[in-house]
Amino acid sequence: MLGRGFLSVSFAVTALMCLIDSAQAHIQMSYPLPIRSPLNKAEANPDYDYTTPLASDGSNFPCKGYHKAAGLKATADFTVGQTYTMTTSGSAVHGGGSCQLSLSYDNGATFKVFQSMIGGCPLSGSNAFAIPEGAPAGQALFAWTWINQIGNREFYMNCAVVNISGGSGAGFNGPEIYKANLGIFGPTCKTPEGTDVVYPNPGPKVVYGGALSASSPVTNISGCPASNNAGGSGPAPAPAPAPAPVTTTKAPAAPTAPASTTKAPAPAPTGNPGTPGQVTVTVTATVTEVKTEYVTVTRAGGSRPSGKPTYERREEYVEVEQAVGNGCSVGQVICIDSEHVGVCVDGFVENAEDMGAIPYNTSCIDGQLVEKK
Repeated sequence: MLGRGFLSVSFAVTALMCLIDSAQAHIQMSYPLPIRSPLNKAEANPDYDYTTPLASDGSNFPCKGYHKAAGLKATADFTVGQTYTMTTSGSAVHGGGSCQLSLSYDNGATFKVFQSMIGGCPLSGSNAFAIPEGAPAGQALFAWTWINQIGNREFYMNCAVVNISGGSGAGFNGPEIYKANLGIFGPTCKTPEGTDVVYPNPGPKVVYGGALSASSPVTNISGCPASNNAGGSGPAPAPAPAPAPVTTTKAPAAPTAPASTTKAPAPAPTGNPGTPGQVTVTVTATVTEVKTEYVTVTRAGGSRPSGKPTYERREEYVEVEQAVGNGCSVGQVICIDSEHVGVCVDGFVENAEDMGAIPYNTSCIDGQLVEKK
C-alpha cells in the first residue's frame, strides 16, 4: 500500500518528434552555432537546408561559403585549456564515420586540426574538446568536418565564428583537415564506403570510437591532396613549438545519470531514424515514496494479546520511477505548437526554446512538421 500524495507508476508517454525536413536528412553542428544556422535565433538569414553536405564539386568549400560574409559575429567564447563540448543535431548519421575539429585564423584559407574523432562519429552527438595551448587569441573560424561511413561519398563541413582567449599564442602544430569526396580534391579522391576513415595525420589529440584503435591501419587514397598523407601538416597558424605528443584515448562510455528528484533527460527516440511521426519514449524521474504496512503485535511469548488483535504501523522509504513530461532529443528541432518550432534543450518538449515561426514552406499538422505541396 502506497502513501497518499506519491506516484508509484512508470509509464510510457507518446511524444511527437517533429523535425524540419532538412534536419531529418543529415546532421549539423549545434554547438558552437555555425554561420547561418537555423538553430540560431539571432540569425537574420538562416539556411533551413543546413544539414546537407558540401556541393559534390566542392564549389562551396570551405564552410558552405558562408565565412565570406561581412560583419559575422562570434557565437561562442573559448578559453585555451578549458574543456568544452561540441554537439551535433539531426538523426541520419549514416553509420557514423570520422570527424575533425579545426581552427582557421586566415578566414578559411587554411584549417589546422587540433582533435580527430576516428570511428563512431557523430553517433554520440557530442565530443569534449579543449583549445590547444598555443592557439593565438582573437577571432577564429571553428570547423567541424565529417566523412560519413555509409551512403553517398560526401564531405560535411560546418563553421562557427568564435572568440579565443588565454594561452601562449605561440601557435600549434596541427595538420590540415583531411579532404576527400569533393570534385576539387581530385576525381579519384573518394573514401571507401562502409569503413571509417583512419586519418593518417590526425593532429595532437585523437579519440577512437567503435572498433578502431591506435593500431588500426590508416586510410591512404591516391589522387588526394598531399596534406592528407602522414607528415603533410603544412604551416601552423603561428610559429609553433615542437609537435605535441599524440594522445590516444578510447571514447568514454555514456555516463549513468544519478538518482534525482528532478526531471531526468529523455532517452533518444525509438523507431526509424529520420522518419517523422509519433515515437514512444519513457520519460521518468526517481522519486521517494513512503511504503506503509501494518503488522500484528505479539507478546514476548509469541501469542497474541487477548481480545481484539492489535496492529502496529511501520513505514519505510523507497525509491520509484515516476513518469514526467514529454521527451525529445537535445538539439532536435521540434514543433512546439501549430505555428512555431523550437530546439530541444533539456530532453523535455515543454521546455523547448522557441525559434520562431515555422519555415514558409511547411506546416505543423497533428504535431508533425509537413512540407507544403
